[in-house]
Amino acid sequence: MIDDILHASSQLSLDDATVRLCDRSRAGAHQLASRCLAAADRDQLKISDSDVLSVFGIWKFKDNTSRKNILLPDVSSVWSDTFGLVRDRRGRAIVKRDCVRFPFVVSLLCRWFRDQFPLQASFDFDAVTVNCNTRSAVHRDLHNAGPSVIRGLGPYSRGLLQYYSDDDASLEIQQLLTSGSPGNLFD
Repeated sequence: MIDDILHASSQLSLDDATVRLCDRSRAGAHQLASRCLAAADRDQLKISDSDVLSVFGIWKFKDNTSRKNILLPDVSSVWSDTFGLVRDRRGRAIVKRDCVRFPFVVSLLCRWFRDQFPLQASFDFDAVTVNCNTRSAVHRDLHNAGPSVIRGLGPYSRGLLQYYSDDDASLEIQQLLTSGSPGNLFD
């Protein structure tokens, strides 16, 4: 699905005026993603974790205040960007602006996923969320429309994920945590 979005966005061009308006670090990340993709094609290489880390190492994350369900009490924003389709406040599916402005970044993420997880190559997804230096509260993802893939990259500690595959959202989160359901713990 996201490949269709990318194809449509590739028909749009970033003119010089638009590029000048883009944040310099994001434009730099876009150019680096383009070079990584070209080198991988030329040398028949896979997109690596280090390629993704290099691109997002120069990507400037904006303070995201809209992910209230993951914010800790003493935190007002997180560094989190989503690429692809999302729902707006009216429930309509829209393409995130950065997906159109920086299609090489999105292509790099999609290619990395297919290269690193070849058995899941047919796993369709319509959005990718990238978090940076984000500590989150215990939460339930609110708007996932299907299965999710989560991958931690780079140096970090205490990156635990407790996943409840049988969660039907009928219990409040605190009730779920004390329900006796062990969930699946990933480190």
